[in-house]
Amino acid sequence: MIPVQWAEDAAATLARGQMPDTLKTSANVDLAESLSPFLIYLNDEAQPIHSTAVLNGQEPVPPKGVFETARRNGRFRVTWQPRPSVRCATCIIHFTGKNSGFVVAGHSLRETERNIEGIGHLIFAGWVFLEAALLVLLAATAFWPMKEKAPLPRGT
Repeated sequence: MIPVQWAEDAAATLARGQMPDTLKTSANVDLAESLSPFLIYLNDEAQPIHSTAVLNGQEPVPPKGVFETARRNGRFRVTWQPRPSVRCATCIIHFTGKNSGFVVAGHSLRETERNIEGIGHLIFAGWVFLEAALLVLLAATAFWPMKEKAPLPRGT
C-alpha cells in the first residue's frame, strides 16, 4: 500500500471520530531496520498522539514546517530523513471533522536507493564498454591498410 492511500484512509477514519490506537496498524516499525510502512498520528498542533514508527527507541516526528504546508494544501509529500542512514517516502495529510489533526504515512526508501545504485552501476559499465569499443574502432581505422585508388581516366 502506498503512503498516500494509507494516509488518506487513516485520515478519513480519524475525521469520523475513531481513535488512532484503535486502527489496525503494524506495531513498532523500526525505521532503521524495517521496510514495513508506518503511520504517525498527530493532533492539530502537530503533537504526536500515536505512532507505529520507532527510531532509536523513540517515536520520530517530521519537522514542524511540513505540517504547515500540509495544513495549507491538505496534503504534502516529502522525503524525510530522520537521521543520515534513514530516508522515508512520506505523505502528510491534514484532516478535519469530529477530530482534527495530521496523519503521516510512509515507508523506507532503502530498497529504492539500492535499485538506483544498481542502475547507476549498470549505466557506468555500459559507458565504459562503449568507450572501449570506440577506442578499438578508432585504433582499427587508424591502422587499417588502405588500398590506393586507380586514377580516373582522362577524357579523349
